[in-house]
Amino acid sequence: MNTLIKKLKLADRLLATTVFCVTLLLFLPSVWFDADIFDDFSYLNALQGDNLPAFFDFIFTPVLKLRSPLVQLSFFTERLLWGKQLFSYGLHLSNIIYHASGAVLLYVLCRKLRLRPEGKNIHLAPAWCAAAALLWACHPQRVESVAWISERKDLLLAICFFSALIQLIRFIRTGRGGYWAFFLYLLSYSVKPMLIIFPFIVFVLLRIETGKFFSKRNNRICLPYFLSLIPFLLYLSPTLLQFSGKHPPFYTLGVIFTNIGNYFKSAVIPDNLLPFYPFYHPRESFFLPTAVFILLLAAVYFFCNQKKELRNILLLTLLLFPVTLAPVSGFVRIGNCDWADRYNLLPSCFLLIPAIFLLQSFYSEKKFQRIIVVCASSVYLLFLIIQTSIYLPVWRSYKSVLIGSVENIKTPNYRIAFIASFCAFLEKDYMLAQKIAFSLNPEDVYLPSDRNFILLFRESMTGLLEMLSKDQNRGGKRLTNLLLANTQPLLVWVSSGYLDVVTDAAAYWNLKNNNPAMAAKLYRLSEPHTNFADKKLVYSIKADLLENNFHRAEQTIRLLKQQFPRHVLLKDFEQQLKKYQNGQVKKNEK
Repeated sequence: MNTLIKKLKLADRLLATTVFCVTLLLFLPSVWFDADIFDDFSYLNALQGDNLPAFFDFIFTPVLKLRSPLVQLSFFTERLLWGKQLFSYGLHLSNIIYHASGAVLLYVLCRKLRLRPEGKNIHLAPAWCAAAALLWACHPQRVESVAWISERKDLLLAICFFSALIQLIRFIRTGRGGYWAFFLYLLSYSVKPMLIIFPFIVFVLLRIETGKFFSKRNNRICLPYFLSLIPFLLYLSPTLLQFSGKHPPFYTLGVIFTNIGNYFKSAVIPDNLLPFYPFYHPRESFFLPTAVFILLLAAVYFFCNQKKELRNILLLTLLLFPVTLAPVSGFVRIGNCDWADRYNLLPSCFLLIPAIFLLQSFYSEKKFQRIIVVCASSVYLLFLIIQTSIYLPVWRSYKSVLIGSVENIKTPNYRIAFIASFCAFLEKDYMLAQKIAFSLNPEDVYLPSDRNFILLFRESMTGLLEMLSKDQNRGGKRLTNLLLANTQPLLVWVSSGYLDVVTDAAAYWNLKNNNPAMAAKLYRLSEPHTNFADKKLVYSIKADLLENNFHRAEQTIRLLKQQFPRHVLLKDFEQQLKKYQNGQVKKNEK
């Protein structure tokens, strides 16, 4: 018996190491990716310069309306560890290590799990635990969280989640580790609030472990978790209810159900991955994934060859999938669903774990079933690894994300069409850019705000194309009026680069018509809306130079040089400042 335990421990170590190394090697290419994609500047800007910000201010200041002190602490610590030169490489490498560590914790969790139909204990064998961890870790849905630095939140959340469940299982069985489980659950709120559904997971886990829904001991364990929801719900209620009353209830429910179905589809067959949120409404939605998930629940309940108790336990676990996704499937933004979504990072476990238990039960029955199960599992894992290796390079840089959004989607919607039209414009294929922009029909979308969005894009693209033709005056007036109408929040929603192009084009036309004050005003209006910290400084410098505010321009250029010493416009700004200053000196001498 002792020899068997030693062998089992050795097997666990070897398999856990294998899971860690495979995950590390699969995502290792992301070490050389950029660190300036989308929200990265918002998180990392203050750490890019020579002087570090104040520790507590940096840790506890909200970023993009979300407080994530544990994430901010990890960024600050790694800036000290890696230094300025290796900061980008270090952040990516740390993301990979965090993800591989989460996969190892999932392996440990699977080893701890047990089902108890009719008093029997059913454990997962070490090989099946490793298979579960690899299927989760190597899934292409993990790419966004690993390759996108600002989404480190998901990786740290997974570590908190798996660790809390491991400690909770230990507490249920031995009475030890309860405080650690509760602490790790509370710690997850310092990452992101997705584990607001954790008390329901505790409730189901107690049912699986003890075989009872309600008992005095179960109630004592659940009570602190449910009580802890009260302050967090009060804190999060403005965000959760921000769309209340803006959309018809049936429309909202349709979006939520469709989103959950799409999350399920992309978790099982990730063949249509894209890095942007597509937009749609129920009239355009594809409800088959939702129907398939409902049929899966029915199949588990009626056709599983295990006993009734085991069927009920697996059904409960599967039902946690839509429960976990409910907060992010319709409340983040009505009309959103990201089919390669990082929000699936934790919910996918509630599909994976029942599937692994069922595969193990099929494997242990007949010899020919073993061959089928092993072959099917191996082919599926290989499919996921290939899909991940194909999708990973899309996140190499901001430009590759834009191009990948256009190339990877099979049925373009209007958000992707915006990106496609803008990409064609940047590649100087102006006829294609115009064709795509005017192929969008505002009447095809459901919400008035979406119709206005399409009309605005068509108007702005028309202005850009007119600026390149003989109708420069018409195009310049069109773009200037659009910016003066405070359309910058929508223009930047197409992409930050699109707002830059529109603003520069309108400012250029005003300068050409001897109206530098209006050009400066346009830069001032666009400055608060760009997503990138360097662009904010660039807008401010351009406005300062146009307003002849050389002292403030000099200070901002110094700040740009400090934070972004290799910025492509830095030398141009310094030369312009010197030219303006020399001109001003000569003017004063005269």
